Amino acid sequence: MAGVLDALRTKQNLVVEERECDGDGDEESSEEGRQEGCKKESKEGAEENPRWRNFWNWSTWYFGNRAEALMILGDAKKAYEDLSAKASDIVRQLSLAGIGLIWVFKVSAGSSFVLEPKLLRGLAFIFLALFFDLLQYLVGTVTWYLYFRKKEKENVASDAEFTAPDYINLPTWILFGLKAAAMFVAYSCFILPFLVKKFIG
Repeated sequence: MAGVLDALRTKQNLVVEERECDGDGDEESSEEGRQEGCKKESKEGAEENPRWRNFWNWSTWYFGNRAEALMILGDAKKAYEDLSAKASDIVRQLSLAGIGLIWVFKVSAGSSFVLEPKLLRGLAFIFLALFFDLLQYLVGTVTWYLYFRKKEKENVASDAEFTAPDYINLPTWILFGLKAAAMFVAYSCFILPFLVKKFIG
C-alpha cells in the first residue's frame, strides 16, 4: 500500500512540474529559461526515481541511435557496392575450395585419374562461375570506358556532376547474378550431394 501511495505522490509531483513548465511567458528569454529549468528538473527527477532514471536512459539511447542511423544516398550506394564486392570474393573462395575438394576425391586409374560424374559437373559450373566473374569486370571496364569517352567528347569538365543512366550497370549486374547462380548450382546440385552420399550414405 505504501508503495502505491509513493507512486501516486511521484506522479502528482510530475504533473505539477509539467504544469509549471507550461506556464505562459511574455518574453522569449524567460520562456527559454523556463524550458531549460524544466529539462533540468525532469532529469533530476529521473535520477531520484529509479524507474524514471531507466526511462530517461532508454529514451536518450533510443533517440541518440536514431540520429546516428540517419544516412545519405551515398551511404546506400556504398553499402550495395561493398556487399556485391564481398559476394564476389566469396564466390572466388568457394571456387578455389571446390576445385581443391574435387582434386582430393579424384579416382586414380593407372597413370591418369578420373572424376566422379557429379564432381565433374560441379567443376564445370565452378569454371562457368569464374568465367562469368571475369566477364563481369571486363564488360564493366569497357562500358565505363566508353561512357567516359562519350562524356569527354561532349566537353564535360572532369569535376562536373551528372547522373549516369540506369542501364549502364545492367550487363554487369546480369553477369553478377549468373556468376552467383552458377556457384549455387555447383554446390547445391553436385558437390554437397556427393559429400552427403560419401560420408552419410
